Amino acid sequence: MSLSPSKFDDTRELVEHLQKNGADNITILSPLPLQKSQKGQTCKLNSLHGLLDWSYQQDQTQRKPWPTCKSDDRSQNTSLRQKAKENFGSAIGEIYDINTLMLLAEDNGYQINKVQIPTNSYVNYLKVLLKSNQLPIAYFDTNVDFNFFTLLEHLSNIYISDDNNIGHPVLNDGKTEHSALVVGYYTLNNQDYFVLSQWGKYFFVLGAALAQSANQLMERKPPEIFVMANELIDKPFEKEWAAENSLFCCLIHTFSCGFGPIERQANEIDQREGFRNKVLSIQGRQKTFLPSYSVQKDDNLSEIMSLLEKENKLTDNKTSYQKIKIQYI
Repeated sequence: MSLSPSKFDDTRELVEHLQKNGADNITILSPLPLQKSQKGQTCKLNSLHGLLDWSYQQDQTQRKPWPTCKSDDRSQNTSLRQKAKENFGSAIGEIYDINTLMLLAEDNGYQINKVQIPTNSYVNYLKVLLKSNQLPIAYFDTNVDFNFFTLLEHLSNIYISDDNNIGHPVLNDGKTEHSALVVGYYTLNNQDYFVLSQWGKYFFVLGAALAQSANQLMERKPPEIFVMANELIDKPFEKEWAAENSLFCCLIHTFSCGFGPIERQANEIDQREGFRNKVLSIQGRQKTFLPSYSVQKDDNLSEIMSLLEKENKLTDNKTSYQKIKIQYI
């Protein structure tokens, strides 16, 4: 059974939580990145904002990142969502091309890295990025199925049953494609787990499941139809976009009382590059580890580190590699 999604104030609190639950080989980025709650079909923009904001919090001489949506920060006159709609053909904030995210980051004054990870190296590749003080974004199908228990979870904000595994990676042929910040990893019962930041909480997911889910995403996802109506579960007086084939939209149609909901068709974008086995990352500007802990170099990371160096994705590679030889105590 995996750990329940939780909120933490800082890296140390998260590490102590993992220790209490028997985890070892813990690596968590510091400062602790946070991906805020998501509104509508903006997960990829939301995770991009979390990536840029993590860099900004370490060096505020940089331009402050645009918010995901205008309503998130009224002090700025634009947002990632608005830029995606104006410049890249997004209908409601959906993103089908990973290069769109790189261009949005560049327009906002940030340089980020894109890597396509070999299928059999996904878990170790993410571990190397984290050990090298890079914050990655992972793309995968997530479990968003609703039933009696998950409805209670939404209403009470209490995690009830591990059987539901809402927010965990699943195999769904890209139909529930999602993104989240990968803020760290650990070992529990001889299995690798990653800590994901999504929806304002930290989720603990099996590394192998994340790798399998990332590997089965569509190379080119067809444009979807989105429906807008009242959010019936969390905020009944706010409007929300959702994919037409989701249970949320079934509820919308059921309770629309004969008044048809607003629909919007996503645009077909030429030359798309999808998200299968792709990772975006940004280099941190502070030390990765708290003074009290670090991790031991895995025996099988040398080959992956060489590949990263060849891809020119790490700065000061030799120094970074030497920094991870201390055994966690």
